[in-house]
Amino acid sequence: MSEPLVADRRLAVVGAGPRGVMLLERILARLEGAAPDAHPRRLRIDVVDPYPPGPGRVWRTDQSELYLMNTPAFFPTACAADNPGLRPSTAAQTFDQWRRVHPEASLGVRRHQYPARAVYGRYLRHLYKDVVAGLRTRPEVVEVVEHRAEATALHPRPDGGARLELRDADGAVSALDADAVVLCLGHQPAELSPGQNRMAAAARGRDELHYQGPQIPSDVDWETVEAGADVLVRGMGLNAFDLLAQLTQGRGGVYRRTGDGPGRALRYEPSGDEPRLHLMSRRGIPYLPKAEVDAFVPRGVTLSYLSDAAVDALAARHGALDLAEHLWPLLHRDVVRHYYATLVRAQPEILGGPVEARRFLGELVGQLEEAGRGAPVTSAHAEELLQRYAPGRRFLDILAYGSPFEDAVFASHEDYQRAVAELMEQTCVEAALGEESPFMMAVGALHAGRLRIKAWVAEGRITEASRIRDVQGWFEPLVEGLASGPPLWRVEQMLAVHRAGLLTWAGPAPVV
Repeated sequence: MSEPLVADRRLAVVGAGPRGVMLLERILARLEGAAPDAHPRRLRIDVVDPYPPGPGRVWRTDQSELYLMNTPAFFPTACAADNPGLRPSTAAQTFDQWRRVHPEASLGVRRHQYPARAVYGRYLRHLYKDVVAGLRTRPEVVEVVEHRAEATALHPRPDGGARLELRDADGAVSALDADAVVLCLGHQPAELSPGQNRMAAAARGRDELHYQGPQIPSDVDWETVEAGADVLVRGMGLNAFDLLAQLTQGRGGVYRRTGDGPGRALRYEPSGDEPRLHLMSRRGIPYLPKAEVDAFVPRGVTLSYLSDAAVDALAARHGALDLAEHLWPLLHRDVVRHYYATLVRAQPEILGGPVEARRFLGELVGQLEEAGRGAPVTSAHAEELLQRYAPGRRFLDILAYGSPFEDAVFASHEDYQRAVAELMEQTCVEAALGEESPFMMAVGALHAGRLRIKAWVAEGRITEASRIRDVQGWFEPLVEGLASGPPLWRVEQMLAVHRAGLLTWAGPAPVV
């Protein structure tokens, strides 16, 4: 909203969830930051959403409190309350600030805990009301009108404006004219793919089969899942953990602390109403737990190789960049450096003790600094170096963690179950170590690189071919599986249900 407000303009905001709230808060900040002698003329804002403004559909406040966010309370926000360089409005408040002032509404969630989505919806509802109240203190400048309706069509007008077709809960249709429309749509219903349609058709009319297509967990009718039923779950991402919570705790099951360490911290006591869950995905393993750290990216992570200066120099020579050719070799070095720097600091005995470990790190960094080395060459040379200090230890292959069992062969289904359980137990140990875990610091560097690469994609600095082939093809799935998982406690719950005999994992790339 860098342009001054214009007389008698109408702005339609379609979607009053987090994105709509953010937009309105920026308009309020713009008004409050205007010079005293500036007199912008009247703006009407039409806010369109069939769901309650603020939480909208996804964050609505009446959903189960078992559904958690996948970021701790200190991170999420819908406004610029503590963002340096971005002027906040008087209504601006981060979630962390809000939950401290409203402990009852926030269910007492603490800074490092993961809030329920319904709680975040309460924050959004509160923020929306404050922002709109702030806008309405300036009736000579701005008017806010709410429409509890669905926008079903958008038609351009000859004068450059647009006409929206609206339909309310009773089915009544109306039209809304605007000079500008901002689509703040968020999550949208997905149409079934041909394969999903075939499965849905196969299940229709058969009492023994039920098919649930892709859907946000709060919109699913879980009562259709009978106790004792065998449930195939496609995907082991965040929705799988929501499903797990709903069909265990939501069915009266109880998780008990065991007193054991990470990976075996919980025991599950079934209620008898649970189904049997069979989880499957292309990688064959669930998303890994997030590290127990106090920042979105571990504070100790810095990108020395994938730096702005290095990328600017590459862009000056090549123009739009290729992720695999130009950026991955740099990010790979950062990942490797953080892994072994943490190993040297936290577990130097693996490399022969503190003195030998520091010598190894110096030689390794020397290799990484050599110009022209791509990831495979660096790995080959570093493997030789590592064998001198830790014979028999494999050099870090971060790509292999994306699909750890891709080429493995198991003698039995039980052997595969043990392998997945052992892997997930070990990642729980790593997650609990936080910044003392070499693996989690390597993942932290990977995550930091992903944030930079996403920005460069948005800026058009990466070729379209590389965006499709590399960013979407292998890089995003890799980082999602390693860095965007649930809180540690959710993985502990999954392991506990597995040990209780109610959950198994299918092998990689299953076919349904």
